[in-house]
Amino acid sequence: MAELSAAGGTKPTESTVVSVQGLKKSFGKTEVLKDVSFDVSQGQVLSILGPSGSGKTTMLRCINALERPDSGVISVDGISLDYGQGKPRFRDVLRQRRHTAMVFQHYNLFKNKTVLHNVTEGLTVVQRKKSEEADAIARDALEAVGMTGFEDRYPSHLSGGQQQRVSIARALALNPSVILFDEPTSALDPERVNEVLKTMKDIAARGVTMIVVTHEIRFARAVSDTVIFMDCGRIVEHGAPQQVIDHPQTERLQEFLNSLAAHEFE
Repeated sequence: MAELSAAGGTKPTESTVVSVQGLKKSFGKTEVLKDVSFDVSQGQVLSILGPSGSGKTTMLRCINALERPDSGVISVDGISLDYGQGKPRFRDVLRQRRHTAMVFQHYNLFKNKTVLHNVTEGLTVVQRKKSEEADAIARDALEAVGMTGFEDRYPSHLSGGQQQRVSIARALALNPSVILFDEPTSALDPERVNEVLKTMKDIAARGVTMIVVTHEIRFARAVSDTVIFMDCGRIVEHGAPQQVIDHPQTERLQEFLNSLAAHEFE
């Protein structure tokens, strides 16, 4: 579990893969992230819970450099960007981004490319790998997510769960320092959710560092090393899943967990 300081920040260790310190982000006059700090160590799974509008997705997009924070320091695998010092150089942003991969809610697959080509695209274009090597890596990644035999199909011929597993394979193939998951099951039919969650559990068992924004409480409890609950742009609670989920310390988190439990029985 990430080591938390008394001031609410984190103390990076030698095994720290992602370090977020004092992250702030506003859109106009709306403050979306308010001094967010945490660390994630090698091989750990961090699950982030919270209601819509709490800043979860914005935080992921800041880590992946899809959004530029107003201030704060983000480090990924030793590459740090201090946004309090002004706009970072584009080449430094790219260097950091190459150590991350992101799995989006709506898959973001190329509809005009086959499953195999969706996975090899980043390997050949971004990492400049030869097609033969990229092909072998992509096939291994597809095997890891249970999609062997689908290489020549197009996204339109796949279920939502299968498309999301291809998206996970694409991220895994890049061999990133951390994979960021933004509500990876929210766009799926209920019957497809479990297949994606099982795939994510299998990936976590391989020792892949993961940060997961999710409402899947059972997944967060079973797989996570650390759980963070966010509300109104702040970290309200953090700790081991048994502590945060089973023994919430704040009324706000208890309300959130109760609302999720009630939704399950609707």
